[in-house]
Amino acid sequence: MKVSIHAKGIDLLKEEKEYAENKIRDILHKVHSSEKKESIVAKYEIDKELSHSDKKRQFFCTLTLIIPGKTLRSEA
Repeated sequence: MKVSIHAKGIDLLKEEKEYAENKIRDILHKVHSSEKKESIVAKYEIDKELSHSDKKRQFFCTLTLIIPGKTLRSEA
């Protein structure tokens, strides 16, 4: 399994990157076949942007899982 973590607008600490990677691996624990695990690509992106309406900083997170035959994407 390949896990890619990218931050835009902020610097993540090593501990924060490890935490995110562990959470992604926990999500995928139901994939039992080692062959399937090797072919999974997980992309985690976190962005920090300034909101135009209320001038506050907002965080946007996106997790994309590329599994053979499927692509799953979650945003928050």
